[in-house]
Amino acid sequence: MEEERLQKIEEHKDYLKNNQIIIILVLIAIIIVVSLVFIRQILYVKSINTDLQNKNTDLENKIMSLDKQIQSEKDTYENILKEQTQKDIDERNNIVSSKMTGWNTYYDAKNNYTIKYPNNWISMKDTSDWIVYFLNENVGAPLEMSSNGIFVVVSANVNSDNLTLSDWISREKISKGTEILSSENININGIEAIQRIKDATQVEDTSGLYSIHTYFLKDNTIYSIVGMSSDKEGLNKNIEEYKYMVNSFDFVK
Repeated sequence: MEEERLQKIEEHKDYLKNNQIIIILVLIAIIIVVSLVFIRQILYVKSINTDLQNKNTDLENKIMSLDKQIQSEKDTYENILKEQTQKDIDERNNIVSSKMTGWNTYYDAKNNYTIKYPNNWISMKDTSDWIVYFLNENVGAPLEMSSNGIFVVVSANVNSDNLTLSDWISREKISKGTEILSSENININGIEAIQRIKDATQVEDTSGLYSIHTYFLKDNTIYSIVGMSSDKEGLNKNIEEYKYMVNSFDFVK
C-alpha cells in the first residue's frame, strides 16, 4: 500500500512538473508573439513616419519650387510693367515735347524745377518765394477772367508735419459748397501724383471757380499745380495746355 501511495505521489509530481513546463512554454510563446506584434507595430509606425517625412519633404520641395516659379513670374511681370511704364513715359514726353515746340520755360531757382508754358501766356512771380502764376489773359485775379481764361498757380509747400501726400490733401481747406468731381492717381516723369477736379461755382460767398489740381511730393515738399477757370467750359478750352504744362514739370538735376 505504501509503495502504491508513493508511486502515485511521484506520478502526481511528474504531472505537475510537466504542466509547469507546458505553462512556461506557453508563456514564452505568448511573450514571443506579443514581442513580435509589438516590434511589427513599431516598424509599421516607423515606416509611416518615414513615409510622412518623405511626403512632407516632397511637399516642401514642391512649395519651394512653386514659390520660386511665382517669384520668377512676378519679377518678369514687374520688369514688363516697368518697361511698359517707361515706354509710356517716353512716348508721352515725345508727344508733349512736340506739342510744346516754341513754349517758354520757367525756371524756379529756389525750388530747383522747370515748367513750360505757352509763349503767348503771362508768368508772374508771387511776392513769396514759393508761388508763381501763369495765365492766358492779362488780369489781376482768377475771378477777373473771361470764359476763355485759365489761371494756373504753381506752389511749393514745405511738408513740416511729414505727411503723406494723401494726408496732406485731406487736410486741405475746402470752401463750403465745393464739390470734388474726380480724383485719380497719375505719374509725372516717374513721380506719383494725385489729380482732382473741383467745382466751386456754387460756393455761396463768391462767384466760384472750376478747377483742376495736381499734387505730388518730392523731398518733403508738396507741389501743387492748379488750373482755374470761371466754369467747366472755360477749363475744358484750356485743359490740354494745362496737362502739357503738368507733364513738362521737371526737377533740375
